[in-house]
Amino acid sequence: DRCEAIEEAVLEVLPSTTHRWFKWNVLRRAKDYLGFHYTKTSSFRVGLHKILNDTLTADEFERAWEMLLEEHGLENHPFLKEIYEVRHKWVKAYFSDTFCATLTSTHKSESAKHFLKQHHVPRDCSMELFALQYEKLRSEKQPDYGFQEQRTTMDEIVLRTNLPIEKHASEVYTRPVYEHFVQTIRESEPYVVEAVIPNLRYIARRPSSETREKWSRVEYEVNVREDGEAFMCVCKQFEHTGMLCCHAVKVMIHLGVREIPRLHVMPRWTAKPLQCQVHCRGEPRTDTCQQCRHSAMHDQFLDLARLACEDDRCYEIVMRGIGKLNRELAAAEAVPRRRSNKPASRKPRWKR
Repeated sequence: DRCEAIEEAVLEVLPSTTHRWFKWNVLRRAKDYLGFHYTKTSSFRVGLHKILNDTLTADEFERAWEMLLEEHGLENHPFLKEIYEVRHKWVKAYFSDTFCATLTSTHKSESAKHFLKQHHVPRDCSMELFALQYEKLRSEKQPDYGFQEQRTTMDEIVLRTNLPIEKHASEVYTRPVYEHFVQTIRESEPYVVEAVIPNLRYIARRPSSETREKWSRVEYEVNVREDGEAFMCVCKQFEHTGMLCCHAVKVMIHLGVREIPRLHVMPRWTAKPLQCQVHCRGEPRTDTCQQCRHSAMHDQFLDLARLACEDDRCYEIVMRGIGKLNRELAAAEAVPRRRSNKPASRKPRWKR
C-alpha cells in the first residue's frame, strides 16, 4: 500500500524487512489518467506490463521505460512522471537483492479475500464462523498434489538431457522445481560463454537477439566464487527467487560442473527437508533428530499409501496395520516417558 502511515510503521516496527508497494495500487488509477493509452488492448499497456514483469536489472528497466515513453509520445505525462520518481519502491527490477522465493505479488491474497467475501463469510459473522469457513476455503483451494508432487523419487524421472547436472537436480529438487530447472537449461542453450578471467569471471552472451526486445540485455556477467561453490549472475535471480538463472547454469555446463553447488540448493526447493543438515552435518540421525525421523517415516508412509490404493486387499492390510499402530502408540503414551535434557513442551495435547 502507498499509505505513508503504514510505511512509517513498517520502518519503525519491522526495520529489517523490505517494504514494497503492490503494483496494482500504483497503477489502479492509470486508466483515469492515461485514457485510451491504458485500455486492455492498447500497445502501451501491453508494453508497460511487459517491462515491469520481464526486466531483470535497474539499467534494463531504465532503458525500456525511456524507449516505451518515447514510442508513445508520453515523456512529459504527469502521472507517468509521478510513478517513475518512486520506481525504487514498486518496480521489481529494484528489488533483485531482496529474497522473496518467487512471491512477488499479492494476487493470491486478494483472490482469497474476494472468495471469502463472496461465497463464505458474511460481513457480520462471528470469529468462530470465520475460522470454520476459512478452514473450509483452505481445504477446498489446497492444490491436490498427488504422489508425484509429494515425493519426487516415487517414480523414476525421465531425464531430458545427458547432462550430469540435470540428474543431480532430479535427485535433490522437488518435481515442480526440477521441471523449472529443466526449463532453465533449455533457456540457456542459445547463450555462448566467453571467459573474461578463467575460473573467475565469464560472460554469457545471446548471439541471436532479433526476437528479443530492443531494451533487453544480451550479455550477462557471471562471477565464480569460492572455488566453484557459487555462481553469481548480474541478473541476481538466485538472490531474488532462490532459483538459478539460465546464465549461471550455462556457465556451469560450460565448465563441466556435474552437481549443483550446495550454496544454490535451497532447502525450500528440495525433495527432503535439509534444515537439519547443520545439526546432522549431512548424516541422517534418526535417533536424535526429529526432522530426520519425519523424513524417513514420510517416505515409508507414502510407499504404503501408494500400494494400498492399488487394490482392496492391500488397502485392508494397510488399514489393519494402521489400527494396530494406533493402539500400540496409545499404550506407549500411557507409559511415563524417559527423561530428556530438553525442556518439556508446554503445548496442550489435543484429543483425537
